[in-house]
Amino acid sequence: MVCDPIGCNIQPCSVVKGAAIPGLLFILGKSYNIAQNRHSASACFRGCLERDALAVDAIEEVIRHRLLSKSDILICLEEAAYQSDLNETELKLSEMAILYVDGISTPNNMHSHARAQAVAILEEEEPEEQVDQPEYLES
Repeated sequence: MVCDPIGCNIQPCSVVKGAAIPGLLFILGKSYNIAQNRHSASACFRGCLERDALAVDAIEEVIRHRLLSKSDILICLEEAAYQSDLNETELKLSEMAILYVDGISTPNNMHSHARAQAVAILEEEEPEEQVDQPEYLES
C-alpha cells in the first residue's frame, strides 16, 4: 500500500486482494491517530468506510476521536452500502449503523428515536424456532 505523506492518496498494491484493504486502512488510520496525524488518520478511516459499510470499529474510532463530521460518515456509509453487494442481514446492519451515526450529535429525544427505529428494524425479522430442551435442563 502506498500512501503519500501530504495528501494520503491511498493506492492498493496489486498483491493485496480487495477484502483485506478496509482492515489495513483501519490499522493505518489507528497508527496515524496514535501519531496524532489527524489529517492522514481521517483519510484512512474515510477510505475504510467507503470500502466497507460494516466497519464498526472504524465508525467507533472516527466518532470517538471526531475525525470526520457526521455528514461525511453518513455519506461514506451510504456509498459503501450502495456500491457493495450486501445480503439482507448486512443491509439491515448497515441501516442500523446509519441510524446510530445519525442520532449521535442530536438531542437525547432524537437519539432515542433513532434507537427505536433500529429496534423496529430488528423486530421485523421472524423469530427463530425454539428448540425443546431436555427435561433435566428445565427447572
